[in-house]
Amino acid sequence: MMKMMQQDLRKNMAFLSYSIPVLWNKESYQDLAYFHKPVSDELMKQWRSRGYNHLEVNGLLYDQTARREMPVFTKAIDQEFLWLKNKGYAFYKMEQMTVMPSHVDRYELYSKIFNIKREKIVRVLVMLEDWKSGHYFEIDGEAQVNWKAGQCYQWTSETHNAANLGTEPRYTLQITGHV
Repeated sequence: MMKMMQQDLRKNMAFLSYSIPVLWNKESYQDLAYFHKPVSDELMKQWRSRGYNHLEVNGLLYDQTARREMPVFTKAIDQEFLWLKNKGYAFYKMEQMTVMPSHVDRYELYSKIFNIKREKIVRVLVMLEDWKSGHYFEIDGEAQVNWKAGQCYQWTSETHNAANLGTEPRYTLQITGHV
């Protein structure tokens, strides 16, 4: 079944939603050394012109830059995405009252490193915890709520945004790769 699903995913690169087994526990991602990675001045200027004037417009990351070691369970998750090549992992912690305005992923660094065209690049967002009130994700104009841990959202270049208006942080894992 998973092999057939992986083949289908490779053919259809539009927005998809599916689930994978939960292969992690909270301690394996909550205690990572998350850091703030600023967005580009150009993007920030664009968001400010659209009224996003609060301080936090993106969350905290723990990614593979600076050779950060990934949690052990990413090796197990890797087996769920064998169809993706040159995978990169980024854990994302969205604290309360943080907003990620509507945007389209550019994949500039990934495209440059792997010499791959943007339309071949895939992003998968893995929800690490069950949905909590106030946690929000929207892709291609469709609100996504009430997810369960292991829910995946996959896209190439669809417009998306996120917010945390709840009382607890929202944790996700972003996987970037290509077919």
